[in-house]
Amino acid sequence: MYELPKVNLDHLVNLTDGTGIFQHANGKGPDSEWGYCTDDVSRALVVASLYKEELERRGDQRIIDVYINFLEEAQKDDGTFRNFFGIDGKWSKKDIPGDSMGRSIWALGVASSLLDGSQRYQSANMLNKALLSANHLDSIRNKAYAILGLAKLSADSNIEANLERLSRSITDKFYEESGPWFEHELTYDNPRLPQAMLLAGSALSSPEYTSIGL
Repeated sequence: MYELPKVNLDHLVNLTDGTGIFQHANGKGPDSEWGYCTDDVSRALVVASLYKEELERRGDQRIIDVYINFLEEAQKDDGTFRNFFGIDGKWSKKDIPGDSMGRSIWALGVASSLLDGSQRYQSANMLNKALLSANHLDSIRNKAYAILGLAKLSADSNIEANLERLSRSITDKFYEESGPWFEHELTYDNPRLPQAMLLAGSALSSPEYTSIGL
C-alpha cells in the first residue's frame, strides 16, 4: 500500500513570527509588506492543532500560542473578528471580513477539541463568544467552515443548535439550486461544502445531511 509522505512543516514555521503567520511569501520566506490576516491565522491554527505532536518534536510548538493570541486580539466585543493586521501594528480601518468569521470558528473548534490546558481554555472561550454572533455568517462557505469546527466537538445544546441551524441553511440552499451542487457555479474551496455536510450528518446522526454531502 502506498504511504503518504510525511508532512513538512518548515514553510508554516518559516512564515510565522511572534505576531502571526504572514499573508504572503517571497520564496521560502515571508513577504512582510502585506502583514497578517485572521483568515490565514485561522487556517494555520487548524494545521498546527492537527500536527501539534510534530511541532513539539521539532521544538516549534510556540506557533500554536502565536496563532491563538492573534485570534484573541482579533476578536471584537461582539464575538466577530477583525481581519487585516498591518506590520505597523494596527488593524485596518478598511477591514473586509471575507471568510474570517467562519474560518475562526473552524480553527477554534479544532483547537478546542485537540489541544490541552490553557490553549484549549482560550480557544473554547473565544469559540463560545463567537457563537453569540454566529448569525453573522452569511455566505455558504462561512457556514461550511463553521460546521467543520463545530462538528469536531462533543455536542452540547448550544453547539448542536448552531450546527443544526448552519447545516439546515446549507441544505436549503442545495435544494434551491435543485442539485447536484450547492451553487450555480464552481468558485473556490469547493470540497469544503460536501465535507461540511458529511461531518454534520455524522455529528447530528442525519441521513439527509450525509446524503447531500455524498
